[in-house]
Amino acid sequence: MARGIQTKTPADAIDEAADLGKSRKTYFSFGDEGTTATVGASGRLLRISRHFPGSRTGFCVDDPGMPAPYRVDDRLKALLDMANNPSDKEGIGLSLDLLHNGQEFDTETSIINDRWPTFRRTTQNGFEFQLQYVAFHGTVFQKFELKGDSSGNEVSDCESSPVLSIRSDVLIRNLDFVDNENNFNNGSADDESYIDGMRGDNCIVREHHDGAKKTILWIHLLDQEESQEKHGSLSFVQSEEKHVWKIERRTASSTSGSDGVCRRGITEFILAYTLEHAPVPGDDVVASTPAKVLETIKSLLKPRPQSHSFTKSEYSFSFFLRRNLEHILSVCSVPVPMAGDEESPAIAFTCGDVDGHRVATAASFYASQILLQALKDLNSAHAKPPATCTDCHKPTPHRPYVCETKKRIERALEGHMMWLLLKSKVSGDLFCPHSWVNGETIAGWEDNQWLAPKALTDVPFQIIKVAEICKSAQDLGRFSELKESLKHATLAWIQDLGQVNKLGMYAFPRYDDPEYHHLRTIRHLRHYYPDIFRGDRYYGESKQDFYLGDHAVIWQAISAVENLLVAQGLRDSKGMLYSSTHMRLKILKRFTTDVPFSQRQMIAVSRSPLHNRFFFRSKDTVLFRAMEQGFFARPGCNPDYSTTDFRHMVEVWDRTIDSQVSHDESDDLDWDDPRIFALSIIMAYYNKPINLRPPEEIREHAICVLLETSSANGLFPGKLRTDGDRKESRIPIEGEVLVDELYGPTQRYNLESGMRWVDMGNPGVKAWQQRRVLELMLFGGMVGEIIDGADRVLAEVYSRLGDRQKTKSRVKHTSVILGKMSRIQIEQIQDALQTVEADLNENIAEIDLWQNREADRQTEQPRWTLHDEIRYRAIIQKLQNLNNRQVETVRRNRIKITNIKEKLTKHLDDRRSEDIRRFTYVTLVFLPLGFAAGIFSMSEAPERQVVQGMVLAAAGAFLATLLFLYIAKMLDSAGLLTTPQFVMNVPLFFESVLRFGFELLFRSILRFGFALGEWMIYLAVRHRDKSGRDESEAGGFA
Repeated sequence: MARGIQTKTPADAIDEAADLGKSRKTYFSFGDEGTTATVGASGRLLRISRHFPGSRTGFCVDDPGMPAPYRVDDRLKALLDMANNPSDKEGIGLSLDLLHNGQEFDTETSIINDRWPTFRRTTQNGFEFQLQYVAFHGTVFQKFELKGDSSGNEVSDCESSPVLSIRSDVLIRNLDFVDNENNFNNGSADDESYIDGMRGDNCIVREHHDGAKKTILWIHLLDQEESQEKHGSLSFVQSEEKHVWKIERRTASSTSGSDGVCRRGITEFILAYTLEHAPVPGDDVVASTPAKVLETIKSLLKPRPQSHSFTKSEYSFSFFLRRNLEHILSVCSVPVPMAGDEESPAIAFTCGDVDGHRVATAASFYASQILLQALKDLNSAHAKPPATCTDCHKPTPHRPYVCETKKRIERALEGHMMWLLLKSKVSGDLFCPHSWVNGETIAGWEDNQWLAPKALTDVPFQIIKVAEICKSAQDLGRFSELKESLKHATLAWIQDLGQVNKLGMYAFPRYDDPEYHHLRTIRHLRHYYPDIFRGDRYYGESKQDFYLGDHAVIWQAISAVENLLVAQGLRDSKGMLYSSTHMRLKILKRFTTDVPFSQRQMIAVSRSPLHNRFFFRSKDTVLFRAMEQGFFARPGCNPDYSTTDFRHMVEVWDRTIDSQVSHDESDDLDWDDPRIFALSIIMAYYNKPINLRPPEEIREHAICVLLETSSANGLFPGKLRTDGDRKESRIPIEGEVLVDELYGPTQRYNLESGMRWVDMGNPGVKAWQQRRVLELMLFGGMVGEIIDGADRVLAEVYSRLGDRQKTKSRVKHTSVILGKMSRIQIEQIQDALQTVEADLNENIAEIDLWQNREADRQTEQPRWTLHDEIRYRAIIQKLQNLNNRQVETVRRNRIKITNIKEKLTKHLDDRRSEDIRRFTYVTLVFLPLGFAAGIFSMSEAPERQVVQGMVLAAAGAFLATLLFLYIAKMLDSAGLLTTPQFVMNVPLFFESVLRFGFELLFRSILRFGFALGEWMIYLAVRHRDKSGRDESEAGGFA
């Protein structure tokens, strides 16, 4: 692209870039007095918003598929997708079949008087239609007009007229982006809280009831009288599809069908959309007559006879400036009527209709800066013909552009100062960083994860804004009460600065470091990092980073207060003086430091104990504004800053500016932030290059880039792409950027209001986006999951074993539980613990490999610059320590599981040993009986008395054994004394009882056996002797 620019004059290149930007399709926002609307690239109405008196937020009309206001990112993306898709049928309001038929088409768009969007297109039949939008008196008007073809043929038949329809199933919502459980916004299109229907033939009503109040959308169909006389009256006709109404013309005669309805002659009509907030029941809204409405619309759409150029050259660039100016005045300025002063209401500066009219400190500050700069230029042009003072008293449509715009800017600035110092005063926090449209403080913003934390520049921005508005006002007497409020707010701010300035060196570190603000995984990670993540927000220890831009803004605020209120400076509670002269010298001294590898000194734009930065970033544009006010002036000098001479500035500042060309980041091929291009334009104005390009070349190049990346609505993007062809892909996101990091770093959108190239809304590179930080966080999250799983298993095992008691009886209680469990239950617990232990062993092995990865790489380390290491060393060290503690917790869990397994194994072994011991006791009893039974064994059956004795002895021994085993089992189950403990505790008693019992039993049996044996021997001998005698006697006898 640089070679193409060199072949043209700068003016030609800038005009070509402007034409390219204006040809890009996008959305259009417009409005009047707090009633705003957004239209897509095809002319389809997408949203209507309005703020009602007494409400802290506004209300809007949404498409049924639009996410709720709380889902800011998704809501913004959905709206931009609808706006950039010309053939999309989503949206609200009028739908035309020739527009929303799924086909691509070319539509000519224009903005009348830099304010009202107009869309033109020629149909396939050669007829030309036109859509125009205006807003006034709380109503959005949509004018439809269908003209004849180029041959003069008129639209007279039904086939030629387009099919016009409108849906009534829209959603009416409260623009509350903080409360996720807002019941008013949670209803669906068919919810019982919604009611729609007809009021006559030309009015559709959509009501959303909320207790005693209701919010109503009125859609009036206005037709011209001459069309009614010629073709009949227009009316809404219910379609077969639910919630769909067609626009038909009722004819006097049934020429087109039996129902007397046709689209014949629908060439021009007006739809009026009015959003109202009324009690139940409420009065109907009566639309104005078509003649009065048409007259007002014609006066608003009448092009001005003359315009104004805010630049000496580059008229195309002046168009973009006028569009941003008009956008702030008509869309971002929301009146908040105050009691008794309806003529001059307070005015809030918001982020626009696309962003739900949020109030942001930085956005409102830069909006006021644009208005002040425009007012300064208009004041100088106001004394020149034809913009004479006599023209200011003419009615609004007849005033010249200079007179009309000057009046509107003055009213907006004065109203905003009233909103800031009077309306916001009701909340008790005059300069709260987060407020609703009506000035009330957003409750609980300090702990809200989606809202940006307090910043050093919040209060200085407001003080500078009020001081400069008062300075520009012609009648300072009417601001006496406001100036008193400003004085009290400034004194409170000085006391707060005294708390930050702990060392008394006029060094102000930032309040906190939201490096992980709006991280998508923060909800998951805060469980594992309770010391870092609190309430879904990262509050790290103060890194003691000091930024020159913050100190410059603080100095500007104190200087503005001195010029307006107190000339001698202010003091805090410690008595420390805050004087602009004294502070300026101290700040410059603190930020002047030696340059590494150099013998010279320069002013660092940021300082910390570990690193100094000298390269300008996008937020450092504020330094040049401070430079114009004398922040870098040499002591005793009063330079003329309208020149490009740096001789009257401190030399160290001049060196800092000259050093920009030596930084690698100065290559514009890698820039993706539009504010860097704006910074290069500022430096080129002072004849200072930001890189190796000459100042004039970089100025032309930067202006061309900004204009090329704009779009048809004249607004600039918030982010540029660097991949692919930069010329073709320089506008990746069309829409708004969230101007002060409210909704995080994961998505960036274009800034809808006029503050594109100023210092806002760049989340920058967060710590979690660095690989070495992110991998530690992910590692910690995975280790935390392992800990959670192991803890759940251990908790379940402890609950089953009853081992959660922390008393001395825990072991005994656990033994009782184990005694009641079956062997199968215990083995199931063992199997589960063994599985978990195996998983932990594998995970610990992987953890050891991961933790030793850098040592294993040896010299092949990943690229990690000294600057990155210094910047993120603190958070890396903290995450490493936390991860190490978590790894130790994993190892302790493995030890716990191993101990429980060993405990269960030991219990099962004890059970087996107990069974063997009891079997031994039984053997001790029955062994003598077996021995006795062997003695009693004879070749002949014993006598009856002997058998009875043996049975009685065996039965007695068996009953004694059973009794002993039962008693031992009961003692063991009760946990009083286990059998092994019983034997160990009373061995002598137990042995004596056993020996006594066995001896008594066995001695009786043995004595009986011995006696019986002797008696049997005696009988045998007697029998033998008797037999011998009988044989002798028989022989002798023989």
